[in-house]
Formats: sequence, C-alpha cells, structure tokens
Amino acid sequence: MDINQQQLEMNVNLHSLRPEFLNRELHYIIASDENNFRFVSWDQEPSGSEMKFYCFLVEKELHIPAGNVTLKESYILDTKPMYPLISNAEDFIVTIKSMDKGATKCVRKFADDDIDNIQKELQAAYGNVEQHMVKSPEFQHLLLVLDNVEISISATMVYFKQKVQFTEQHYQHIKEEAQQQ
Repeated sequence: MDINQQQLEMNVNLHSLRPEFLNRELHYIIASDENNFRFVSWDQEPSGSEMKFYCFLVEKELHIPAGNVTLKESYILDTKPMYPLISNAEDFIVTIKSMDKGATKCVRKFADDDIDNIQKELQAAYGNVEQHMVKSPEFQHLLLVLDNVEISISATMVYFKQKVQFTEQHYQHIKEEAQQQ
C-alpha cells in the first residue's frame, strides 16, 4: 500500500484546526489513503487495505499553504512509536528501575480495566501506592504516587517522574490535613 505520508500528515494537521478537535500528545490514525483517514483507539487494527499510524504532537513548525496557516506545534505520523510501549505492571517496573533522575514517558497500551491490577502489582513491588484523579476541563489523568516516583496515566501516554523535595512535602501536608478532618 502506498500512502503519501507527507500529504496525510498535512491533512491530519488541517483536521486538528477544527474547533472541536482535542489536541493531545498522541492520537492513532487508520488511513486507506492520504485523504481518507479516521482517528481510532489504541487497540483498533486496520483492515487489509489500510495502515495504522501513531500521530504525535511535536514542537515542529508547519506551514499549511491552504489557508496560509503556520502551526507552532504539529502532528507527525509514523508506523512505529516515538516512545517505548507500556502494557502491564512488568513494563512499569522496568521503566521505574531504568529511570535516571528526571522524567520519562511511554505510549500507553492497556485498557482502563487493567489499572487496578497494575496498581496492585506496583504495591507488591514498592509498597504503598497512592492514587489521585487529576481533572481539568480538557483532560483527566490518574496519578499514582510511589515513594520516589510519580506516574501520571493519561488516555494515551504514561509519564514517570522522580519526586522532588517540594512534592514530597506537599503530599505530607495533604496527608496531615486529611487526618485532621
């Protein structure tokens, strides 16, 4: 199958300008050609005449001649993920162990129903794992807090970051307030 990936990218970025489009770091696209594509969930697969693409939002300026629009951030497409895939608790543990100081991110490849099991396995490996739902008008993230790592699970990505001193004090303060109530 021969899809003009550059034209498909341009069409996806044009589509992202629609007011109802929800910009997020990763979308999945299934296309039969550069003009016929649809946004799908991570677990949907293409038919024999289609191809599936990872569609990552990056800081790459893109000029769209139709409408004379220049985007500061644009979507790039690839058949391979830009970041490691994470699908189960073992992947979480490997990622945590391999983290240097700082942060890392992975492409989410698990269903919402798997989160409780992942949390239980993380608790077995690391002890207490706090869970918090972080909501905004656009998105919601599930935050898992371990002793030294915070894990933010979004609809399509999983973000890991080492806890910093401020964060540790913040969580201790919240625990104390909750106990006083």
